[in-house]
Amino acid sequence: MKWSLPSRVAGAFLLVTVPSLAASQDAPPSQTDESRIVPYVTWSGPDSRVTQRGCFRARNEQQWLELWERHAGPARRDNVNRPFIPRVNFDACEVVAIFEGDSHNSSGVYLCELVRAGDEWRLRYDEHTFQTAGPGGGAVAVRPFALFVLPKLDGPIVVEQNVQGLKDHPAKWKERARL
Repeated sequence: MKWSLPSRVAGAFLLVTVPSLAASQDAPPSQTDESRIVPYVTWSGPDSRVTQRGCFRARNEQQWLELWERHAGPARRDNVNRPFIPRVNFDACEVVAIFEGDSHNSSGVYLCELVRAGDEWRLRYDEHTFQTAGPGGGAVAVRPFALFVLPKLDGPIVVEQNVQGLKDHPAKWKERARL
């Protein structure tokens, strides 16, 4: 198949301009932006062992082990008694955990934003929820959670949950913890 000169010029133009346009739209916040933080790693799901709502902050290995075992149960250990848990570099990172406890129809917690607000940090979150129908409503019993590995933050963290009642309404933030 032969391509005409105008087709070749148009194709070359698109190859040069489209990637730069796509890269500029909705780019995630830069990790170097000191007012907004993006987690390095997020674990989230509907199946924690934690039965009560709570928010926690782990800034060292011992706090992390206690937090992980609260969430997943006692950690298995290797032949020199080291726990089999995800490794975190606590020289540069910390972990914030959010547990919703016994609940229904949620596939986990997600981070809406983590921003600096004066001398503290504001972590805002919501849940991925779903509807069910069936005998008795068909609700699915769950224990939603999220574990966020973040750069080590200076100052307290205020944790807020979006408690808006209706879809497509503005977010309504309720403070859940100060860490």
